[in-house]
Amino acid sequence: MFYLLGLLLLVALIIWRYQTSQMKKRAYFQRIDAYEHKRQEDILNRAKLMAAEQKAHAQHTSNSYIQSAAFKKTA
Repeated sequence: MFYLLGLLLLVALIIWRYQTSQMKKRAYFQRIDAYEHKRQEDILNRAKLMAAEQKAHAQHTSNSYIQSAAFKKTA
């Protein structure tokens, strides 16, 4: 009788340890996924910012060229 009770307790302990280990693994991989997702968002935001800066710079350069051409015509 005590043998079966001990065996049942051992099986319950093994199952509990396995489930705890699986929960820790799941939490670990969720943190990694969250970090990767944030990293991808940061890269995307930096790319958008860089594109906006390049567009603004190109527009400024174009405006400067137009002003320069207009100044040359009047001079």
